[in-house]
Amino acid sequence: DVVSIHLPLTKATIGLIDRGVLSQSASGALWIHTSPMGIIDIDALDERLLVGDFSFVFDHADELDPAVLDRLSRHERCVPAG
Repeated sequence: DVVSIHLPLTKATIGLIDRGVLSQSASGALWIHTSPMGIIDIDALDERLLVGDFSFVFDHADELDPAVLDRLSRHERCVPAG
């Protein structure tokens, strides 16, 4: 499965990709996230990446606090683009 996320950051989309959404991802899926990072619940993403069965490529790494970027970069299957 490939999931590609292309949404603007609005009041309605902040934290839209949460534990519930991430838990429904198929094992082996590739997520490509080109939207602002505010759409992702970072704690939920970190937890899902710990399972180690899906990959997450994202843009907008420059929006993240350096500590958050470091935390996500520790996951082998989490790759900032660009």
